[in-house]
Amino acid sequence: MDDVIRISAFFIITAIIVILVRIMRPEMAGPVLVGSSVIIFTYIASVIGGIFDSGIEIVDKTGLDKEQVTLLFKVIIAVYVMEFARGICIDLGETGLAQKIDMCGRIYLIILILPTCISLITTITSFIQ
Repeated sequence: MDDVIRISAFFIITAIIVILVRIMRPEMAGPVLVGSSVIIFTYIASVIGGIFDSGIEIVDKTGLDKEQVTLLFKVIIAVYVMEFARGICIDLGETGLAQKIDMCGRIYLIILILPTCISLITTITSFIQ
C-alpha cells in the first residue's frame, strides 16, 4: 500500500511540476513528463520482476507448464508496457503515434501467442481424427 501512495504522490507532484514548467518553459514540459514516467516505469518494472519470480516459484510447486505461464506473463507485461507508452504519447499530444503503438502491440501479441494457437489447433484436430 505504501508503494501505491508513493507512486500516486510522485505523479501528483510531477503533474504540478509539468503544469508549472508548461507555463514558464513550454518546450520542457514534454521531457519532464517523459522523464518522470520513465522513473516510475523503472520502479514498477523492478516490482514486476519480483512478482514474476513468485509466479515461477508457484509454477514449480504446482507442476504447471512453465512455457505457458511464462507466455501468460509476457502477454500481460507486453500489454501494460504498450499501454504505458501509448499513454505517454497521448499526454504529449501524439495521438497518431499512440494509435501506431496500439497496432504494433496487437501484432506483437499475435506473434507471441501464435505458437500456442498452432499447438492448440493441432491438438484439437488430432482429437477429432
